[in-house]
Amino acid sequence: MNTHTRSCRGLVAAFALASLTLHAQVPQIINYQGRVAVGTVNFEGSGLFKFALVDAAGTTTYWSNDSTSIAGSEPTAAVTRAVVKGVYSVLLGDTTLPNMTAVPASVFNNADVRLRVWFNDGTNGSQLLSPDQRIVSVGYAMTAGSAQTVADGAITSAKLASGLTLGGTTTGTFSGNGAGLTGVPVTLADGSVTSVKLASGLTLGGTTTGTFSGNGAGLTGVPATLADGSVTSVKLASGLTLGGTTTGTFSGPLTGNVTGNVSGSAASFTGSMAGNVTGTQGATVVASVGGVTAANVATGANLANAATNLNTASAIVRRDASGNFSGGTITGTFSGNGAGLTGVPFTLADGSVTSVKLASGLTLGGTTTGTFSGPLTGNVTGNVSGSAASFTGSLAGNVTGTQGATVVANVGGVTAANVATGANLANAATNLNTASAIVRRDASGNFSGGTITGTLAGNATSATTATTATSATTATTAGSATNFTGSLAGNVTGTQGATVVATVGGVTAANVATGANLANAATDLNTANAIVKRDAGGSFSAGSITSNNYFGGFKAVGGGSALNLFSDASTLRAALAIPDGPGQYSNAGTLGDVVLTCTAGRVFLQSGAGDPAISIETDNDVVIGKNLGLPATNSAGTAGVITQGGSRLIHTFGNGNFFAGSSYGSAGNLTMTGATNIGIGSVTLASNTSGTENVGIGYLAMAVNQTGSFNTAIGQVALFKNIGGMENIAVGGGRSTKTWLAAATPPLDPKR
Repeated sequence: MNTHTRSCRGLVAAFALASLTLHAQVPQIINYQGRVAVGTVNFEGSGLFKFALVDAAGTTTYWSNDSTSIAGSEPTAAVTRAVVKGVYSVLLGDTTLPNMTAVPASVFNNADVRLRVWFNDGTNGSQLLSPDQRIVSVGYAMTAGSAQTVADGAITSAKLASGLTLGGTTTGTFSGNGAGLTGVPVTLADGSVTSVKLASGLTLGGTTTGTFSGNGAGLTGVPATLADGSVTSVKLASGLTLGGTTTGTFSGPLTGNVTGNVSGSAASFTGSMAGNVTGTQGATVVASVGGVTAANVATGANLANAATNLNTASAIVRRDASGNFSGGTITGTFSGNGAGLTGVPFTLADGSVTSVKLASGLTLGGTTTGTFSGPLTGNVTGNVSGSAASFTGSLAGNVTGTQGATVVANVGGVTAANVATGANLANAATNLNTASAIVRRDASGNFSGGTITGTLAGNATSATTATTATSATTATTAGSATNFTGSLAGNVTGTQGATVVATVGGVTAANVATGANLANAATDLNTANAIVKRDAGGSFSAGSITSNNYFGGFKAVGGGSALNLFSDASTLRAALAIPDGPGQYSNAGTLGDVVLTCTAGRVFLQSGAGDPAISIETDNDVVIGKNLGLPATNSAGTAGVITQGGSRLIHTFGNGNFFAGSSYGSAGNLTMTGATNIGIGSVTLASNTSGTENVGIGYLAMAVNQTGSFNTAIGQVALFKNIGGMENIAVGGGRSTKTWLAAATPPLDPKR
């Protein structure tokens, strides 16, 4: 099986004519299998395929799947086939498939037949896969079908054995001895009895028709009738006088008048001619040509002969050898390069000048409509929508003044002065008994006042009027009361002389008292069960602090003290400092920093049980005890990259690529589209663009390769100058040493 690699605008396809099998009855079907990939990934799903059998030049179509291909062109309809891991198969010519016609055996009467394939993945469109693949001997076995049938007339008499017994009814022409034949009807075909079969002296009865030969002297009643055209010129005597009208072709001297059309030729004639040519035989005159007078024809011929490419008045234009000519004013529609034209009137179509065509700083005259952006200088008449950085002129309406000195005149029909007065009164509202102030309830809905006039509801039950009463048990209206009788209800209970606070804001008086005591006992010291109270510097001491989020600054003080941050989802948003000793800090850090400094021991980063993920040893070596997880390398180089000295040391940019090396320059790059490349060494594969499946090991190995694929270069500067070469293997070192171990184009492996 031959395997081929093809690429076409993002599609890579490999296919093979796998055993072009012709079955027992030689059906017009060819078994075809291939592989197709999009980019470097095997295609998976339903693909649209089109097939054609063409000649070597690809300009003649012998067959296509829907019979629409002409001169090697793409067929109209496609055949849908399932593709699994890039592999698909199809029976070419299987008419049970939609859009598939039979392959005629006559296709392989041609010496060189090639298969042309188009593929559509549903995204990149239908694309021709090249090159066309030649069909070799197996396909020509289709003509073996002719060996299973006997063509009409193929068995000659020489093929028949003697003494054959023919059964049934046999038709045709037979030769040989028919003496043993019986039941043969003796029927004479019309005209089968020739004159040689007739005996002499026959007596013919009735009417006998036909042609007779022999001595007819004894015949009587024979009509003497001349057949039309039977009298030839040799039968005519000379000097005949022809009466009436005689037609035909005559030769020789003819005397007399001739009426009608005469064809042939005459040495001379007399009389005058009429029509386009007039005059006599010796003085002909051309009167007109095609309905145009001779004078006009002559004038036109003279003008045509005098045609010139120069700008000559009243002359016909004739192009020079380069197709050019000169002229004065030319009116009409022109196409082509008009760079050398001057004085051309230029008319702009409505709406043809876009914003990008306008120069900056334009002065617009008249009335201009539309949408504008950018600085606009001058007066604008009409409605303007959008936004402006600044404006000139004065405002009118609720707001007056200029842009730099706006004045609010009124709000909702109320003067600005009244609005300001009302706003000031509203902002000064209070629950206290303040003269001329607006009443504002406190948080409990209460307020104090002087004399309140109105209808009151509450514990003054039935008093009609109590202006100075000292006690009012049932007053309906009470201006003021010094004392009251009865019990209170609600948050405060009891009588006037024995009030009891029951609850405050829904919290029992006991809980309020406990909370107040705890709040009063709050301290910045590490006191058990005490509420934390920051000191004058905003700090406090504590034992272990547990939280999901940490804000601010944290420190552990005292020899051997530690600040433990334990949480399943802890986030540290602070500067964290670990002391070297009692009260000492190497670096307190800034907000957002995590500073781990310990000169007397090691620093561990650990989550959960087991060995620490990262440890910083006393010699500052970093030991990684777990897997190191990196994301995919992005095109900005800000993720998935291990750097050294600010340069990329290891990265995996692209699909299936791996690069390592940065002493004199990073391996690979962050722009390539090529896949499954390996580059180890400084500047190795640094210029690669679309090259695929290359392996470069060594300083500057394949350093300038761009599109070359399937190459292997091992050693310093190996394949350094290769740019687009394919399937090379080079092993060696040094700037001038190359050892070639393989041909440039070996057969491809099927997995490609």
